[in-house]
Amino acid sequence: MRRFLPIFITLPLLACHAESTTKSTAADHGLKIDANGFKASLDIPGMALGGKDFDISGMKLYPGSEVHGMKVTAHDKDGAKQGTVTVSFTSPAPPEKVLTEAETEAKANDWTMTRSGDTLNGINDDGDTMTYTVTSSGSASTGTIILTDKD
Repeated sequence: MRRFLPIFITLPLLACHAESTTKSTAADHGLKIDANGFKASLDIPGMALGGKDFDISGMKLYPGSEVHGMKVTAHDKDGAKQGTVTVSFTSPAPPEKVLTEAETEAKANDWTMTRSGDTLNGINDDGDTMTYTVTSSGSASTGTIILTDKD
């Protein structure tokens, strides 16, 4: 989870400066945290962090994509630590292009990826897992990234 700390700290600050005409809904916009007894849910109206500003495990989003929501869950139970980051985003490209770019980014950052339809599943040498799902939304797409880190 330590490698994700910069995302957790900077996302709310960056989101305050992002511009968007999208209306915020609690379902897919804002920041949610659940970590060992600490829970917070922030609905940030207009939250849209540009993909060029977003980096998770060295991977960038497809150019022109925007992050609209993030959920962070981290637990330390009986010495077993696990953290999960779930990111929702939109992209101006169709799923095929977004997934091809995501697969290239993931492989360049030492992830082993497999693809099934509109979903990429991956694992790295540390045993961290990633699921990257993208669905069509007209000529664009919406997606979710779920990254689980086990220490």
